[in-house]
Order: sequence, then C-alpha cells, then structure tokens
Amino acid sequence: LLSRLTTETSAQIRQQLRKTIGMAGGISLLCLAVVTGWWNEIGEKNKPFRLGEAPNWFIHDAAKFAGQPGFPDRAFVAHLGQAEVYVYHQGPQRKVFMDARLEVCTQRTFEKFNEALQDMATGNSRWLRWFQDGDLPVVILDSRHSRPAINGLLQTPTWRLVFADRTAAVFLPLIQAESLQLPTADPTPLIYPDGPPKNSKTNLPPTDGRN
Repeated sequence: LLSRLTTETSAQIRQQLRKTIGMAGGISLLCLAVVTGWWNEIGEKNKPFRLGEAPNWFIHDAAKFAGQPGFPDRAFVAHLGQAEVYVYHQGPQRKVFMDARLEVCTQRTFEKFNEALQDMATGNSRWLRWFQDGDLPVVILDSRHSRPAINGLLQTPTWRLVFADRTAAVFLPLIQAESLQLPTADPTPLIYPDGPPKNSKTNLPPTDGRN
C-alpha cells in the first residue's frame, strides 16, 4: 500500500511539474512576443514595446495651445483620461469640467459629461446650459475616442476648430475665436492618428470654412 501511494504521489508531482513548466513556457513566449514587437504586429499596431509615452496619444500640444492668454479658464476635455494632461499644463489656475482620476465626481457629473458629448455629436446646444453666458469652456476632444463629438462641433456654426493635430481638436465659441483672431484650423491631422492605413475611409466631415 505504501509503495502504491508513493507511486501515485510521484505521478501527481510529475504531472503538476509538467503543467508548471508548460505555463512557464507559455508566459515566457508571451513576454518574448511583447518585447520583440510580434504581439503588437498581430494586434492593432498602436502599442509597441518601448519606454516613454506612446506617440500621438496624449494631448500635450492641444493643452498648451488652450492655455494661451484670452482663452477660457475652464476646459471640457474628453476622453476622461486626457483631462489630467490639461491639468498638468494649466493647473491649478485653470480648471477642467471633470477629472475622473480623482474619483470624487458625483454620478450626476458623469452623466452631464456623457450627455454633453452626445449633444455635441448631434449638434444639440442643450449642454451649454451648464455654463453661464460668457463663461463657456474651451473644448478639447481627443482624436481616437471623441470622434462623434468632433464631427458634430465641426458642423456647428457657433463653434470653431482653432487647433488640430493627430491627438486632439480644440474648439472655441465662434465669437471668442474671432475676438482672438484665430482662423479655422485644418482638421486633416485628426483623421489618422497613427497614419493612414491602406484602403481606409475617414469619418470626419470636411470643413467648409464657414465656422
């Protein structure tokens, strides 16, 4: 009986050892795939393995542009993860509508944020009721996750695109943009944040310069 138990225990140990070695081998292969770039190649090709920030992801230039003299002291920034970039460059003097990192925003604030994005996308000015007249924010929308809102504001005559690069669009109320003598920016850089892929189509409408 003792011999039988010893044999069964040894078999279980060998089986567990084989599983452990197999798992270790699989994890090692995944790590190797990430480091060599193979994992990025079979994915969306937008997150290569490297140190530092991913290119064309963070709205640094847009945040700096939106902090120049004459611009509003408040900013509506989307998506949620980009608000911190504006705060980094312009805080604490200038404020954002919502910085979700702090996790102290009320449910209603989150609801207002999402409702505002939906209103922008459909050309509905209802979201402006949350701001006092003459105290409208600068609107900064990232090029990857806020495209419907960008499309909507591009076609809203009372707002003007004043800055655009591959990471973000900056909009000002038309009256304020004209007072600052800021022309309509070219929206083309927003179309392909990572460069144009083959056989792709844009979902950004052309601007006719009227706004």
